[in-house]
Amino acid sequence: MKDWSLYKGIPVGKLVLFMLKKLGYSQAEFAKHIQIQPQLLNSIIKGRRPIPLTLCLTLDYEFGFTEGAFAFLQLQNQIDYIKEKKIPVYDGVPSIRKIVFWDTDFDKIDWRRHKDYVIQRVMNYGNE
Repeated sequence: MKDWSLYKGIPVGKLVLFMLKKLGYSQAEFAKHIQIQPQLLNSIIKGRRPIPLTLCLTLDYEFGFTEGAFAFLQLQNQIDYIKEKKIPVYDGVPSIRKIVFWDTDFDKIDWRRHKDYVIQRVMNYGNE
């Protein structure tokens, strides 16, 4: 089994293309071999689409990696993308206008515990 940590940081599509060349497969031949559409494989290699989990397991098997290696690499690439693009991460506080809760201390609301109350309040006093 191959040590996948050596490939950490490499886009998954480029790793797939590298492994295909190493094994002497064309994209179309490999797609036919693992029974997926060639367009799917091509869009993964070009980085336009993430690899579905079932395909990650197939690639692990076909390329001799430990089980879950491609899934982990895919997840790591998505985390890196979020950090690079500075996409906001949900912090647990919904983006609701404070005026909807004019009679309540907004900062002390337990959003999980009082979810039914919050939903009802937004439905009554909120807007789209």
